[in-house]
Amino acid sequence: FYNDAVYEKNPNYVPIDPINVGKDTPMTYPFSYNGKLGKNESLTADEKDGINIKVTGVLRLKDGLTYGCLGNGLNITEATVDQYIEENIKSQIVQWMKEDSEFRIPFTDYVMYLSPAINLDSEYFVNLGAYLPTDTSSGRNLMVASDIENVVRALGGDHTVTGISVYCTDFDGKDALLDYLDAWNDACTSGGTINGVQLTETDKITYSDTVGLLMGMMQTMLDVITVVLVAFTAISLVVSSVMIGIITYVSVVERVKEIGVLRSLGARKQDIRNLFNAETFIIGLAAGLFGIIVTYLLSIGVNAIILALTGIAGICALPPLTAFIMVCVSVILTLISGLIPAQSAAKKDPVIALRTE
Repeated sequence: FYNDAVYEKNPNYVPIDPINVGKDTPMTYPFSYNGKLGKNESLTADEKDGINIKVTGVLRLKDGLTYGCLGNGLNITEATVDQYIEENIKSQIVQWMKEDSEFRIPFTDYVMYLSPAINLDSEYFVNLGAYLPTDTSSGRNLMVASDIENVVRALGGDHTVTGISVYCTDFDGKDALLDYLDAWNDACTSGGTINGVQLTETDKITYSDTVGLLMGMMQTMLDVITVVLVAFTAISLVVSSVMIGIITYVSVVERVKEIGVLRSLGARKQDIRNLFNAETFIIGLAAGLFGIIVTYLLSIGVNAIILALTGIAGICALPPLTAFIMVCVSVILTLISGLIPAQSAAKKDPVIALRTE
């Protein structure tokens, strides 16, 4: 319904002085609601009273999804919106708000004006006192030009755009758009120009990156999880390195006589070190390859389970370069763990080593 079909002008309206009026003083209102938007009525409008729309489809999220791009409410064509606003701009209540000087003087907290833009489950009015500035001298609310604009916009009497939603086709496009908006705002701050347009602080664009906010929250959670996993992994690497060093040292202790035989046959200290270093190298290489093979085998099963539960494929993936780096790390750690035992073996006296049982 258009405003003129919902609000009727009161021919007996007499402006009064809201500053001096008391709550017990009878008041008349310039417009009254005629009851056409009843909760249980069939909302059918004549051509002159409004626009009848037909629901052709209902959009909802797919099963299993919890987030979508569409908001609640009706999705109608731009032509329908333009027609609705054009008619409401010409309505009596909007013209009165824009032109009548009586509306611009201070008024009391309890004065209410009807608005069709609020939820139908309410009492069909909007209390302007909730968001109007207060006159400190009288303790009353004051209506200023910006407040009038807000009410007129709620009555559908203004073409002013309040927001624009932009949907990028990919993340690269989103990043490029954000870079442009940031450059625009920077130019507004510095008083620069973009495309030959001189910009000021009033030209700044306030935007919110919903996807970026969600991705940032997810990235923060992933970073926390990653740090925890890295900490546990570091602990396990330290423990495994110590154990490899202990195993290598035990091997040295059990093979002292063998070391003595090798030294008596002409083996150098460096040869003894190389012998044990080669053993730790083989252990590290075998352990790394074994871990990579197990990871690839487990990822097959994990991906199959996740795909069946969430429909997301390839969540577990180990790039070949990362696998190669992990094998190298395993070899390096085992070599470092075996350095001290190998050095100890190389320092054994061959005579004493031969007598050792």
